[in-house]
Amino acid sequence: MEYKYLLCALCIFIFLGCGSDSTNKSLPKITKLEDGRYEVFEAKRNGKETGTLAKGFYEIKGDSVFTNLSKSLDSIASTFQFKNNLITHDNPNSLDFIVSKMTRDTLELNAEIKGFHFQISLGKPKPKVYEE
Repeated sequence: MEYKYLLCALCIFIFLGCGSDSTNKSLPKITKLEDGRYEVFEAKRNGKETGTLAKGFYEIKGDSVFTNLSKSLDSIASTFQFKNNLITHDNPNSLDFIVSKMTRDTLELNAEIKGFHFQISLGKPKPKVYEE
C-alpha cells in the first residue's frame, strides 16, 4: 500500500518537473550578432527548399542592418534590437527573425512570411581569389 503512495508522489514530481516555461530552451543562447554581410545559401518554406530568397542578404553593422529580406523583398535599411534570440526592426517593412544558430561565418534565421514558415541559412561570402 505504501508503494502506491510513493509511486503516485513520484509521478506527480515527474509531471511537475516536465512542465514547460515561456522560453525556448532548444535555442542556443546568442548574446550578440556578428557584424558583416551574410548571403542566403539555403532557404526552406514550410520545410521544403525554395529559391524565392536565393538572392537574399542581411548586412549587420552595430545596431543597423541593410537587407532585402523584407516584407516586400525590397532592399531596406533599419535599426534593430536583439534580445532572447529575437531580432526586431524599427522599419515597418522589415521582418522580425528568430536566430536559431550563429557561428562566426553563418547565421540561421526563422520567420513567418505571409503565413509560411521560412528557415533561412546565410553565410559570409568567401573572399574572391584571383589567379594570374
